[in-house]
Amino acid sequence: MDRRRLFRTRVAGRILALFFVGAVVPVVVLQILSFRAVSNLLEEQTEDRLVQLADASVQIVLERLGSSASWVASAGGLLVTADDTSEGVQRMGHSIAGLALTVSGEVQAEAGDATPLPTLTAEEEERLSSGRSVLKQGDGPEPRLHLAIPGDPGSGEVLWARLHADSVWASAMVLGAGPRVAEMCVLDAELRPFACKTPSGSDLPERLQATELDGLEGLIRFERDGQAYLAAWKRVYLRSAYGVPEWIVAVAESEESVHAPVATFAYNLPLALAVGVGLVLLLANFLVARTMGPLEKLTEGTRRIAGHDLQARVDVASDDEFGELAESFNTMARRLSLQFDQIEAAHAIDRAVIEDNDARGAMAALMSGLARLATDVRSVVVFVETTLEDAAGLYGSGTDARGGSDPREGVPPGRREVSPQGLRALQ
Repeated sequence: MDRRRLFRTRVAGRILALFFVGAVVPVVVLQILSFRAVSNLLEEQTEDRLVQLADASVQIVLERLGSSASWVASAGGLLVTADDTSEGVQRMGHSIAGLALTVSGEVQAEAGDATPLPTLTAEEEERLSSGRSVLKQGDGPEPRLHLAIPGDPGSGEVLWARLHADSVWASAMVLGAGPRVAEMCVLDAELRPFACKTPSGSDLPERLQATELDGLEGLIRFERDGQAYLAAWKRVYLRSAYGVPEWIVAVAESEESVHAPVATFAYNLPLALAVGVGLVLLLANFLVARTMGPLEKLTEGTRRIAGHDLQARVDVASDDEFGELAESFNTMARRLSLQFDQIEAAHAIDRAVIEDNDARGAMAALMSGLARLATDVRSVVVFVETTLEDAAGLYGSGTDARGGSDPREGVPPGRREVSPQGLRALQ
């Protein structure tokens, strides 16, 4: 059996199409949907993680500013007025670069590197007089942060502390120092960077400047050198505590690192699909051969029957519907063969009777036909040759029913005719 020919049949094509629709297509669709679902889930988790990282960085910055303000308010005045300023400087916290005490704008005492002091606006002076702190950002290539703490009400005293700027956001930078974080920046209200995790060549501040930042936090996407990035930003709300516009913390991550966990899955997806298609083809090959083999035998059997080969039989060793169909086919073929034999035998008898008046020839043709038809012999037919006088009791007298003479009189000895009625009686 040529399997290549089997696979070119329409039924085999339907079976293969059914296998592909029922097996391969769902597998491919499920793989694609799973890949997309996992990718979307990773993107959502990355967005949440970046927002949480930006929020944690904001909290760190606020905590560092708050702890510095508390330290200056509690111990800064004592240190700046100590006789031994070097000792005072040594006892300063690691976030304080210098202290200065001013009265009505004049510097009265200084420890460390605190001057020059920034100029206060009228609004800031009013804020200090009301007992609230002020945070000033100095101009220059290096960020300079001065924290002003008001003294006793009505005294005109202001305690200034110049902060180590890096100490304010250093912990936040450490938090964003993971391998997946591509960039992290702390920016002022005008989106000028205080510090960035990747200061050389970082264009995250420019990306933020080109985006309209509404609300307290958000997400932006941008491309750089053909690679997509996702960034989360959040405002550091400082106005109520320090009278300064909000800073912004931004964290960016490449989308390639976002999809890194499914990169192996995406790499193995074609291989898995190829293996699945191969298994389906093997199974389809087995089932097509199992299905088309009996159909091929039945087709060949019907062609032989159509070609007057009534001895054609189909051998199908199967306990399913194909086996039942083959058995029905063989039964039909046997019955057709018997019917054709009966027709041919009757035709031969008729021809012998018509062509030959010899009773022996007719009997021989009859016996030959009966031998072909008697597939299951259960009785014996005996023909007895007798004279007309011996059969008188069987056929009556030599006078017919109308009173005339028997037309069989004068038949020479050895040649006797038997009427149909006599034959039926003998049988």
